[in-house]
Amino acid sequence: MFDFEAVEPTDLSLKVGDRILVLERNDDWWRGRCNGREGIFPANYVQKCETPTGVSLPILCRARAVADFEATAANQLTLRTGDVVSVREKNATGWWEGEIQRDGHTLAGWFPGDYVTPITNEGAAQNTATALFDYQAGQSDELSFRAGDVIVIVEKKDADWWAGHKVDSPNVRGLFPANYVQMR
Repeated sequence: MFDFEAVEPTDLSLKVGDRILVLERNDDWWRGRCNGREGIFPANYVQKCETPTGVSLPILCRARAVADFEATAANQLTLRTGDVVSVREKNATGWWEGEIQRDGHTLAGWFPGDYVTPITNEGAAQNTATALFDYQAGQSDELSFRAGDVIVIVEKKDADWWAGHKVDSPNVRGLFPANYVQMR
């Protein structure tokens, strides 16, 4: 709604139109992440916007909860042993951010990384690539993805076209231009 210029080192500067991932709500000042930076900002300078259907943050990996974790803050994610988490971010303090599906709802938040173990049997983790650009399928046998998505490479048809699926959508497979991704 309004630009906000950081005054303190812990503040997060914002421009009208920026999309902010809100990490914590604390009365009039919220903490969030925007354009690779994290900090606090006045809550009345922003308004909630819905994520368009079908748009999600890139998934780094999938992991299975090995122990229960009970959220103690609004920005945390309660885990139950066996939950499968789509991990979107890992920070230096050992906390991971991700989402789970429970009772038909998507729940998202932060949790300690040592409460989960990465799922490694999802199609050779060494054979993955990161999308460099958005790609919109032009044919029914092609795979659409967004920049930052992690793609599991199933087959390298030739030097120009590969086959694969997004790590978080193993049942949706298709062809895509090889020069749109970078091997991990």
